[in-house]
Amino acid sequence: TGEEPCHQDGRRYEEIIINSNEQSITQKITVNYHFSSKPKGTGKYPDYYEKIRTYAAILSAPARAIDSSVTCTPRKEVANDN
Repeated sequence: TGEEPCHQDGRRYEEIIINSNEQSITQKITVNYHFSSKPKGTGKYPDYYEKIRTYAAILSAPARAIDSSVTCTPRKEVANDN
């Protein structure tokens, strides 16, 4: 969900975007893009972890090319009691 993924020069990430129709996954989660990037050879990821890790690397690479401090690792949110 979010903005359209693009290369560091702003070009649309055509290589992996196969659909850009908004779709509700649950009542609270709506996605904007559908990706496909199957591994060469087998066409299958060995497990769900490797699939997500690979997609995170693909999608964060353009941002890392612009700013090497960018990470696709989520930050822990700290509750604000105010």
